[in-house]
Amino acid sequence: MPDLAEFEVLLAIAETGSLGAAARRVGLAQPAVSARLAAVGARIAVQSYGA
Repeated sequence: MPDLAEFEVLLAIAETGSLGAAARRVGLAQPAVSARLAAVGARIAVQSYGA
């Protein structure tokens, strides 16, 4: 399950439409936003296949 910081990043990506703009909004570097997105995606994929 994504934590609050990951939800904040996901929301910023959805609202801005880009990883770079989302990174600026949440005050992270773009690679950090990409890493959080990948981590959430990996956990969601594992949970959906393991259910």
